[in-house]
Amino acid sequence: MHEAAPGVSDPNQPKITWACVLTRSYRLYAQGFWVYFRIALLPAIIAYGFHYLERLVYPRMFHGMRQFSPNFILLLLLQVWLEGAVYWTISAFFFSAVAANVLGTAGDPRLADAYSPARMRLRPLVILAVLAWTLFWIGRTAGTFAIRQLLGRFLVNYWVAAFAIGSLVVALATLLSKFGLSIPALMDDPSISLRQALRESLRQTEHWELFFTMFLIKSAAVGYAAYWLCNLVLDQLWQRDLMNPGLYPSIVWLLSIAIAAILESPVFIAFSVLYLELNPQSVSAEE
Repeated sequence: MHEAAPGVSDPNQPKITWACVLTRSYRLYAQGFWVYFRIALLPAIIAYGFHYLERLVYPRMFHGMRQFSPNFILLLLLQVWLEGAVYWTISAFFFSAVAANVLGTAGDPRLADAYSPARMRLRPLVILAVLAWTLFWIGRTAGTFAIRQLLGRFLVNYWVAAFAIGSLVVALATLLSKFGLSIPALMDDPSISLRQALRESLRQTEHWELFFTMFLIKSAAVGYAAYWLCNLVLDQLWQRDLMNPGLYPSIVWLLSIAIAAILESPVFIAFSVLYLELNPQSVSAEE
């Protein structure tokens, strides 16, 4: 942490607005697009490697088990939880590298330097990622089951159920977004504990819930459009025999990872910018 400046409560400080955070976030994203894309390469490679490992291991895990038996269900729940925990941990490290770059604590934005601050805070980052994923997983699983049970009695159509479950996911993601300033705090102050970072994040994000909701909905809409367009292009190439069938699954997965990395960067930058706006004593990469 650097020398203290006037706090957020200082009446001379300008009011922090959505427009301010969004404008600064997308300006940083546009200026450093290739930097953030290079930073995204490492988590993308790790995620792809884990996905490949899943394809090898999971069929053997369930081999010979009777479907929907108690052991099968328990193993399936464990598999879903473990898969999400790994991917959320990878995203947390990506977030930490983006935050370190925005805050100016990463030094040279090469891959090794970009992730140096994250390696220094390895334990709290993993705990935070697993905690957030577990809360999300429990809420989504219980909520989805309750929604299906409730709507099943009324014989509603697929789109109503999809909208209800989608709304649940957005609501859970919005609540967990209140943890979002924890990672920039961990990257900014090497001495802060995870508990302190979480407590400050919950306090400082008060009244920003609607901002998180709108940002998540926008990102989901853009992501859906990007995935739809990529699938359309790939289908056209497939129908015209312009793609090797053996490469199709890998190409689809690599494109999915690339889209996710590109879409996650603005969200992580926005959280980092909001942290800077709420903590003016921190020094950003722009200064």
